[in-house]
Amino acid sequence: MKDSSTLFAANIRRYRSLRRQTQAQLAEMAGISSNYLSQIEGGNQFPSPPVIDSLAVALKVQVFELFVDFESVGSVDGALASSVRQFLADIANQVSAFSDTIK
Repeated sequence: MKDSSTLFAANIRRYRSLRRQTQAQLAEMAGISSNYLSQIEGGNQFPSPPVIDSLAVALKVQVFELFVDFESVGSVDGALASSVRQFLADIANQVSAFSDTIK
């Protein structure tokens, strides 16, 4: 099992590549420097929660998707990975709805 920072770096690269974005394009959309993004993708830096949120928004994914080990469950485009993403999204939605009810 890979550690979370390794998974995060790999998934940032994977989603950026799937969207055919350069590091400069993604960095601009996320409001960070391309040098910092390069450090993140290289596993040399781990971003703060606000930067993680900005990257997720720029990549049009939910934050949890940046930490899923897709290699252990199938390819990003595979049916199993899609099912896992949907399952985790459902859990995230339920947690969010529950949080709203207790506020």
